[in-house]
Amino acid sequence: MSTRRAAGPDRDRIGRVAAMEISLENASAALSRLEAALDGYDTARAELDVLAAYYESPDWLSDYEADERGEFPSDLPRGVLSQDAVWDLLTARDALCKRMAALAAGGSSSGKDTD
Repeated sequence: MSTRRAAGPDRDRIGRVAAMEISLENASAALSRLEAALDGYDTARAELDVLAAYYESPDWLSDYEADERGEFPSDLPRGVLSQDAVWDLLTARDALCKRMAALAAGGSSSGKDTD
């Protein structure tokens, strides 16, 4: 009587399935993080729109000039009145929107602005 075992999957097949399992876990985790980030962005988008409108309005310049004259309390956070903070935030938003559009269209993204 033979004690030969039935042939099982070969090493290549086992390695392939193991690698694909890792890819499945990594992609699943990345998509979960992306979904959470998009949910957060969707919530903040209205605030970004209000901030952009303020930054482009005469109110921002008036508030900036009042700050320059020392008319605000020294303990009032005034990062919004810096000349770069809002601009940098809005520029980063625009770059990320372009990146997301490229990714959604099936393109690739290095995460670097190429404009």
